[in-house]
Amino acid sequence: MDLNNLRNNTILELREFGKKLGIKSVTRYRKEQLVNIVEEKLTG
Repeated sequence: MDLNNLRNNTILELREFGKKLGIKSVTRYRKEQLVNIVEEKLTG
């Protein structure tokens, strides 16, 4: 998943991707929060 396109994804797509990255309780985050968490996971 491209970092530039994260914000273009639906919340459901972000949740699915977040689960694959090992983020716990992905449903408790709002879209923007989840985008930030996924970005942090991917960059370091």
